[in-house]
Amino acid sequence: MKLKHADRYDTWLYEENEKGRLFCSTDFQQDLSKVKLLLSSVDTVRQLYRGTLDQDRFEELDQEYEEARNETRIVHLHGFDFVVRPGGASGYKIRLQNNEVGIICFVKTHFAESCRTGTHLKIECSPKLLLTSTPEEVQSYMDGIAAELLQEDFIYGGVALHLALDVQGYEPVKNFSDRIVCRSNRLFARDGIDRAEMTLGEVSVQYGKGQSFTFGSVNALQFAHYNKSKEIISSDKRDFMHAAWSGEMSRNWTPDQYGFDPDYGDVWRLEFRFSHQVLNQFDEGFQTLPNNSVKDIRMKSYAQAFEHLGALWEYAMEQFQLPEGKFYNPHWSLFMLDADFNRHHQDVIYKRVRKEPGIDNARNVALALGNILSIHARHGYSAGRSIDYLRKTGIWDDVLGYLRERKISLEEFNESWRDRLLERRMLKHAA
Repeated sequence: MKLKHADRYDTWLYEENEKGRLFCSTDFQQDLSKVKLLLSSVDTVRQLYRGTLDQDRFEELDQEYEEARNETRIVHLHGFDFVVRPGGASGYKIRLQNNEVGIICFVKTHFAESCRTGTHLKIECSPKLLLTSTPEEVQSYMDGIAAELLQEDFIYGGVALHLALDVQGYEPVKNFSDRIVCRSNRLFARDGIDRAEMTLGEVSVQYGKGQSFTFGSVNALQFAHYNKSKEIISSDKRDFMHAAWSGEMSRNWTPDQYGFDPDYGDVWRLEFRFSHQVLNQFDEGFQTLPNNSVKDIRMKSYAQAFEHLGALWEYAMEQFQLPEGKFYNPHWSLFMLDADFNRHHQDVIYKRVRKEPGIDNARNVALALGNILSIHARHGYSAGRSIDYLRKTGIWDDVLGYLRERKISLEEFNESWRDRLLERRMLKHAA
């Protein structure tokens, strides 16, 4: 049964409004005026390039790779510096990584010799690059790197995208994982996408006491729904995401309702992960359509797929439906219809998000304090001497931030430090 969207009305005037937040149907009436759609974004790009490695350039890179076994090695590609690392379980021999920019390159697939044609290059881009650069700039960066590593006749091997919507003032309904309906072999028509057929993997995972849900297979179309406020703390991205949610990445950004408020409640993310295989199926479908007006639409690159983000988003949400009787759940209607991906990528500003001392690097601060404590105990420092040393180090501002986050006073910290220092000295001598 095809679900319908409820009628929408202005919350205050009760007049019909296609962007209204009062959802009414024969089954329910729900006001979503307090729900904030903070950010619709491309969270991840994985661009594949098919071709033959430039042998001279690859030999140089391979030499750097061998030397990187014993020391840190840096290579320069298309204006960027990269640390050379092994490819690990990626299926590639070499990994070139620059987290400061937000680009990782995987070079030389294990499934083809370097002198033969293959998907020898995969470039991954993170939000750090995607939210501070236009799609054209991102594609140009990737293509420039490919031009330095591959021979001239390389082609796009496909692209994978993660589309994400971050919302505040919302929590998943009870029994969320049981109520989600996954669809397959679905026909869809919007913005040039006339036909697509695929089967979704029958995978559903829930963990973290209802804080995270995952549906589908990584090799198909996967849906993840999780508490982003908690995730950005563990991944050390809080300052960056707070800036993005506050509109600091876009010139033309206007806050939804009242904008991001850290005290308003947790931010939840809906994330649809389109694999290379899925977007290649769309691309191949375009080539076989009888309608000449859409036969040239492509989805092999990020820039090409970007033109269809709205259609891909609605398609994905139809594959993972949240029904409310004959209708979409009002939240699902709001998320499906009002997410705007182009707004946050077409007109961006370059902003370096600086971390407040002690915030989001708690693990590093805790490790540093533990190591300093052990060293001072080993050398018999008194508590006064040890704390005086701490105040003169470059991490003191981070320590203060760490204490503020945990509402620990300096007096409490000094007392705890004295006790722990004495304890470690006593344990050391006992051993």
